[in-house]
Amino acid sequence: MSRLTPALFLFALGACSSATTPPPVDTDPTWYKDVQPIVTARCGGCHREGGIGSFSLSTWAEAKDKGAAMLDAVKNQRMPPWQPSDSCQPLRGSRRMAQAEIDTLEAWVTTGMKEGDAVDQKQVAQPGVLPWVDTTLQMSEPYTPTRNRGPDDYHCFILDPQLSGPEDVIGFQVLPGVTREVHHVLFYSIPQAAARALEDGSPGYGWECFGGPGTDSPKLIGGWVPGTDVVRFPGQTGLRMFTGDVLVMQVHYNLSATEPAPDQTKVALQYAKNPVAYSAQMLPLVDHSFRIPPNATGFSTRVDIELPVDAQLWGVVPHMHTKGKSIKVELLPKAGETGDSCLVDVPHWDFHWQEFYFFESRTGLPMKAGQTLRLSCAWDNPTSKEVRWGEGTDDEMCLAFIYATGAL
Repeated sequence: MSRLTPALFLFALGACSSATTPPPVDTDPTWYKDVQPIVTARCGGCHREGGIGSFSLSTWAEAKDKGAAMLDAVKNQRMPPWQPSDSCQPLRGSRRMAQAEIDTLEAWVTTGMKEGDAVDQKQVAQPGVLPWVDTTLQMSEPYTPTRNRGPDDYHCFILDPQLSGPEDVIGFQVLPGVTREVHHVLFYSIPQAAARALEDGSPGYGWECFGGPGTDSPKLIGGWVPGTDVVRFPGQTGLRMFTGDVLVMQVHYNLSATEPAPDQTKVALQYAKNPVAYSAQMLPLVDHSFRIPPNATGFSTRVDIELPVDAQLWGVVPHMHTKGKSIKVELLPKAGETGDSCLVDVPHWDFHWQEFYFFESRTGLPMKAGQTLRLSCAWDNPTSKEVRWGEGTDDEMCLAFIYATGAL
């Protein structure tokens, strides 16, 4: 790329500003004045009432009870969870804590975790909350997964948003009903007639759907994997649904470590108030061909896909299963040119913290016809069996969805 992209420009500004002397850390901090803003911004997306964290940190009493454990997790970089390397494109919404924030938390814990005066409380936007919700769609009845195909049950359900006209989805949140058995969720925009035909042709509620919803050209709108909370699409982008479309929600239930329980998963949708400037697509980069040998350590593979047209790239969603070790997505230059770009690199994969990663760039990253998207995956296989691509939890995947606009 011959010009400095907006993402790189922002990164350059950040690099310059980081050289300035940070403000001194208060040696006698209080919860309301100093610590609550940090905890709300860095931890509040998960550790709140109804969040995916196992406990809340919304109040002084809650934070004080967990203060020592919080400090240990932060200093050892277990929390806040943020898997990508900082060596690639700057990403929106990083939860990585600055050293000054860590020092403030440590000073608060070591000086007795004082509450302070509520008048010092600062208003901080809490992550993990949609600014508004236009509709919340729920399975019309509970579904109890089965072991008809072993521990994994893929089942599809119709969620009808009852659209009276086109809508651009710009944000969503999936709320799994029984998190211990819900492995992942994907939901697609599909013409209602096609979805109803599948439901009518299957006994019981919904239908079995290994491999996909079972219709031609389903349009992926969103999904949930462990670690995902609220997703807001960047800039003036969104995923368009049309009159007569319904959502088909594919839920992967895994019963390896739990007994079946009735589940009633929900999806909250946020629509654009006006049509978005750039209608997006989520498209997969996939390697189906790998064969991970028994007892392998660091076995790796990669797949290259040459871009047929120009497009703008806004984000990446990497995905593997429990044997994953690392995953990386790169944008390579055209033949004879230079300028490789690492898009997202997760050097220490954790199945329980998977996310949609969007770039800081307000205009997306330009991709030119003839460039190559490269997906690289590595695994450790502690079993005595060869592992291949598959839908089951004990199988593996090498997959990344790209969120892009243009003529792809």
